[in-house]
Amino acid sequence: MRTARKPITASDERAKPHAATRKRSENHQTSWRIARPNAVVVVSAMYENDQTLPLPSMYGKNLIFKTGGVDATDLEEPLSPIEQGLIDTSCLISKRYTLNDILEAYRAFEAREDGCLKVVITPWEER
Repeated sequence: MRTARKPITASDERAKPHAATRKRSENHQTSWRIARPNAVVVVSAMYENDQTLPLPSMYGKNLIFKTGGVDATDLEEPLSPIEQGLIDTSCLISKRYTLNDILEAYRAFEAREDGCLKVVITPWEER
């Protein structure tokens, strides 16, 4: 039998944003703040909470936002500057694991171990 969940109130610990959630929200804000005028901002991540667009602050940038689930088939163009070394994303990568250690990677990511934000999985390695 399924038990009813207790409602979350403003004073409840569960209602307070976790550090990782705040960090993702900061990343969302950074994405549009650093974009040049008329840029396309691709949000290729899954957010736990709604993200607010502060339209008065964004006025004049004429930005285009592309959002949705992470669909790797349409990310070639936005990922190209990263692959070419024009954009350094190393500050976004919290941990790296080989495919051999995928269960540990999932555990660390789910637990937000050491503020884990993004995990890179590399191919299987013979050991």
